[in-house]
Amino acid sequence: MFHKENEEGAPCRHMENHLQRTADGTAPWLVRLYAVAHAAGCPRCSNFLSRMEEMLRQLRATKQAPPEDVMERLANGAWRRQSSVEP
Repeated sequence: MFHKENEEGAPCRHMENHLQRTADGTAPWLVRLYAVAHAAGCPRCSNFLSRMEEMLRQLRATKQAPPEDVMERLANGAWRRQSSVEP
């Protein structure tokens, strides 16, 4: 097999984008299937995928909605009243 058995280090170059898209849920089903199947046999890619999924899970858990007054100011801002933008 072409893979090193070491779990440390970067994922396979040709897999990095597929693994990132799989972790964040934007990969089409066939790409996701390929990435997960590859990671099952490649320790570095498996480690990368699990770390990406955990990092995204933590980021989503800490995501906060902007304060209500900020959203209201943005929705009713002066920039919305302009009919055209002058250069």
